[in-house]
Amino acid sequence: GQRWTVGRHLIAIFTSISIIGLVNGFYVQYILSDAYLAHNDHFEIYLSQFAYTHAIGLFPVVLVLLIFEVRERNYYVEQSGHIQNKSLNEQVFAQQVELLRIVGDNASEELSMIPSDFLFARASGNYVELYYAENDTVVKAVLRLTLSGLMDQVSGEDGYFFQTHRSYVVNLQAISNVEGNAQGYTLALHHTEESVPVSRGKISVFNDVMNGIWACHSSQSFVF
Repeated sequence: GQRWTVGRHLIAIFTSISIIGLVNGFYVQYILSDAYLAHNDHFEIYLSQFAYTHAIGLFPVVLVLLIFEVRERNYYVEQSGHIQNKSLNEQVFAQQVELLRIVGDNASEELSMIPSDFLFARASGNYVELYYAENDTVVKAVLRLTLSGLMDQVSGEDGYFFQTHRSYVVNLQAISNVEGNAQGYTLALHHTEESVPVSRGKISVFNDVMNGIWACHSSQSFVF
C-alpha cells in the first residue's frame, strides 16, 4: 500500500463522512411527512443534513488524527535521536576489500564495486536503480532486477544492507543522519542529497540491526 500520510487519511475521512451525509439526506427526506416536504425545498433539506453531518463528524475526527500525527512524529524523532546521538559514521564498520558483484536478470548486466561504495537502491517497475560512489561522485545504474533479487545477492555482506521500505534498500555504512517523522525515519546519506525512508513497519528491525552493529564495535547499544 501507499505510505501513510495525514493528507491521505484526511481524504479518506472526508469521503467517508460525505457518504454518510448523503445517506442521512436521503433518509431524512424519506421519514419526513409529506406535508413538511410540500412546504420545504428538498435540496435545501438534503444540503442541511449533509452540512450537519460534516460539522458533527469532521472536527473531532480531524482533531484526533492531528494528535495522532504529532504523537507519531514525536515518537520517531525521539527514536531517531537515539541513533544520531551515537555519532553514527563510517568508522564503526569493518573495512571491506572484496568486491561486491551485482548481476541483473539479463546475464550481461553486472556491476562490481567495493561494498562500502554502494549507497542505496530504489525499485522502479521491473528495474532497480542502483546508486554508488565512484571517485567522489555518485553514479546511477539501472538493472533489470527486483529488490528481493538484489537482497539475495547482498545479504551476505556482513548485514550492512537493509531493506528499509518496499521500494528501498540502503547500505547502512552510507548513513550520515537519521531523522524521525510521522511515517518513520528518513535517512540522509553520504555523497548524495537523496534520502531513503524507513517505513514504520521496519523501524523495530532497523533499530535491532543498528544495535547489533554497535554491539560489535562499541560497549554501548541503543536503548529503545
